[in-house]
Amino acid sequence: MAMNTGRKGSACSSRPIDKALVLIAVGAFALFAEIGTSAPVPPVEYVFVEDTQRTVGILRGQRLLIGYLNSNGTFVETSRQSRNGFLSPAPLYTLLNPQSLKPRQVYEFRARRLIKGALAPEGEFTPEIGSKVISFNDYQYSPSALPIWNLPGYFVPKKSRNPEKAREQSPPR
Repeated sequence: MAMNTGRKGSACSSRPIDKALVLIAVGAFALFAEIGTSAPVPPVEYVFVEDTQRTVGILRGQRLLIGYLNSNGTFVETSRQSRNGFLSPAPLYTLLNPQSLKPRQVYEFRARRLIKGALAPEGEFTPEIGSKVISFNDYQYSPSALPIWNLPGYFVPKKSRNPEKAREQSPPR
């Protein structure tokens, strides 16, 4: 039986079926909320995919250097442009050392070894004195891990069957 409140289209129900439906809905919501928070989420594992064909850019003073990274992480320049005035057309590239206001802690990739250091606001890498050089195989990638500024490739989730699609979805580092 509906109770009339005097306003058109407004009714308050006291039927047992309506109360039962509300209780079921609230109970289901609470159950799903509890299930969703109690199940542990397994960590995502990543694999490295080497890509020495990727076009990259490096800022050096007032110049933008365009090229690629070889398998040792060495930058191989193919062209350069002035950052002042007009720029000639450049291929699409990933900028490896964007300018920042303060130094960023990073690793530098050298012949499958990682050197810890800082990428200065001007884009130059400075090794950290006394830091331990580690093997690239010992590096554990995660989105929050210390980045490798000159990595000749990218990381994709291990379960990804399509590395190209995963690469397009992953943010540049």
